[in-house]
Amino acid sequence: MNPQVPTAREKTLSVVSPVFNNAGSLAELVDRLIAVCEIGLPQYQLEIILVDDSSFDDSVSVIQSQLAKGGLSVKIRLVRLSRNFGQVSAIAAGLAVSNGDACVVISADLQDPPELIAQLVEKWETGSEVVIAARTERNDGVSASIFSRASYFVARRRYSDMPRGGFDFFLLSRRAVDQFVTKPGRKRFLQGEVFELGFSRSVVCYERGIRPVGKSQWRFWKRVEYFIDLVLASTNVPMRVATLLGFVSVLASTIYALVVVLSRVFGVVPGFGWTPIVLLILFFGGLTVFLLGLVGEYVWRIYEETSGKRQYLIEAEQSSDQFKRG
Repeated sequence: MNPQVPTAREKTLSVVSPVFNNAGSLAELVDRLIAVCEIGLPQYQLEIILVDDSSFDDSVSVIQSQLAKGGLSVKIRLVRLSRNFGQVSAIAAGLAVSNGDACVVISADLQDPPELIAQLVEKWETGSEVVIAARTERNDGVSASIFSRASYFVARRRYSDMPRGGFDFFLLSRRAVDQFVTKPGRKRFLQGEVFELGFSRSVVCYERGIRPVGKSQWRFWKRVEYFIDLVLASTNVPMRVATLLGFVSVLASTIYALVVVLSRVFGVVPGFGWTPIVLLILFFGGLTVFLLGLVGEYVWRIYEETSGKRQYLIEAEQSSDQFKRG
């Protein structure tokens, strides 16, 4: 047996799910997770950790009503963040408080099937410390699909084994979790950090379903922001492009200066009035602003990493054990 996997009676499986306005799907999520444990993984004690990322719907009330479901093999925990920190921070908070020998991260919107967890655990039991549920198809909207394909196309330039359809659903061994939660920072590319762990890895493929309840909280500009974060975190291409643009600009300017000088020498009037001058001013002015903005993005990220700002702050915790004692 793999040394990372304890004996059957000692096994605890933690399932971490970030929650933001998922009131409509939480009850079914908990029911299906419990069923997975009781039917497919009877040898495990299940720990369900629902991390509320400052939802403004009834998510907290629904979770509190689910705390009574905890039994001998199931423990449900509610972790409430003090404000909205974002999905990755909510996942990091859930993993940090988990107790499982293995931890599964799954979305709360039911697009990822909880029944697949048994296969992830099976892969872990055979020696994989990171098990990824890779999406072969995703039934999302047009904008979501475009941003997803573009994002993972960029990510695959650095992480060649990254699934083409990406992933949000995965399992980490306890050793992998302990390493993941020690990583500081607020601007985090979750999938890239999972690959950066470097432990033994395996993949389980599935088709992502249609969101049965509610609407995605990933609005257009939030997707744009995440795409920018992903690009800056996973590749140095933007700075290389900036360097290339600077080189090309200097080269073009030098050539144009030579053309002007030679034209004067041979008595030819260069250019066509003010038009070339105005175009050059606009071009180089825009290029300068773009490059300053690019440098500013990197400087801001350095500030975020070094300023000591919290990645998350837990406001309160409740568990099914406390519910029973109360």
